[in-house]
Amino acid sequence: MLTIGILAALSSGRAFSEVTVVTVFAFISQLSILIWYVRDENREFSEKTLFTTVLVYGFILGTIISLLFFFCKDKSIQFDDPDALFYYQEGIKSADLGFQENARRIIATWDADDWSALLFSALLMSIIPNSFFMNVTHVITGALSSVMLYRMGQHFMPKKYAYLSALGYGTSSYLILLHCTYLKESVFTFFVIASMYFFYRSVAEGSHKSLLYVFVCLFVVFFYRPAVSAFLILSFVSYYAITKRGSAVSFFLYFAIALGMAVSVAFLQSQVDSYTAGGNSEAMLAENGSANYSGGFNYFVGWFASLFGPFPSLFPLGSAEFTPMNFYGAGLTYKLFLIFPMWFGVYWAVKRFNLLMLPIVVFFLVEMAAAAYVLASFELRKVMLHIPCTFILAFYGLYQLEKQEMSERFMYVMRVLVYSFPIGVLVLWNLIRVK
Repeated sequence: MLTIGILAALSSGRAFSEVTVVTVFAFISQLSILIWYVRDENREFSEKTLFTTVLVYGFILGTIISLLFFFCKDKSIQFDDPDALFYYQEGIKSADLGFQENARRIIATWDADDWSALLFSALLMSIIPNSFFMNVTHVITGALSSVMLYRMGQHFMPKKYAYLSALGYGTSSYLILLHCTYLKESVFTFFVIASMYFFYRSVAEGSHKSLLYVFVCLFVVFFYRPAVSAFLILSFVSYYAITKRGSAVSFFLYFAIALGMAVSVAFLQSQVDSYTAGGNSEAMLAENGSANYSGGFNYFVGWFASLFGPFPSLFPLGSAEFTPMNFYGAGLTYKLFLIFPMWFGVYWAVKRFNLLMLPIVVFFLVEMAAAAYVLASFELRKVMLHIPCTFILAFYGLYQLEKQEMSERFMYVMRVLVYSFPIGVLVLWNLIRVK
């Protein structure tokens, strides 16, 4: 809390502001909820309670953020991003044209990686032509995503840890802020989580019906961002390739993995070429949150942010005027303290050769590396997709730390790293940004 207050003063020139109050409120309220569940040893950790908690908290914090943004900037946070306004304007046309006619127009007019977002907007606007209906839908999908994460987490760790990982994700301020907008990430992330959830259900139950749901989710994800569907397929195929190793089937699966990786790298390179056309990579890096430096340092910071971030930018660029980015601070500050447990979870999953965790680990590593490779690790919207995996891996790591008999010296070093590294990064990151 002291760090947040100092950074507010350093970067904005004001020790306290409206955004500082909301950031502190979001941080304390989320921490209080988590501590309440941790300390109640008799709690059953029911899915109904999780869904209700995330839903109610999302509505309360979302309403506070939306009202504060409106009264301070005299405009709605829903359309602060140009992409959000685009999705809304295209979707609202369905109220006049009808959903089917508008769907045909969208498919004929826009690129395939916008189809899912535009069609979903058109569908909602054909039901209730009001932008807030989308926000309500976002909050509901966020609560459902938390329940699916909880069910997934129970495959790897006790209910308490799985519950806290899902609750920590569902009550994060950056996720709730995205619910307040008309951007596609809330629903997009929901389908990514759903594809992984149904995959694990198919593995646990041997259900072909669940596999059908996986394909449906992958189909939807493809028309949000084609590369992400490829990453998901890669993670699922990796599981089957290893579980069936030694058989003829495994050879074809390994070949499919190699082919998929080659296609993904080619696609990512085309994205880099597109983003940096005309030699504007430095400008793009600066715009997406890099420090005011040039050359290789920017790329180092980009990869560092991808491996350990994204980092809280409490008051970007030293401006007293705030943007939606300011509201990310509380959730990203909390997530920053999960960095070492997260990588510890990756370590134990690999060391123990936990095949069930393989899809999560593969998707997490590939998606994270891809975000850094295409210079997108500074933009929260571009890295939102592997953040749910971050929470599962972090709480799996915490579970392993409690389960294993570690030496007192090791636990002391872990405590020092878990607290000192995030605070150091938090201060350094914000000082660099306001330089």
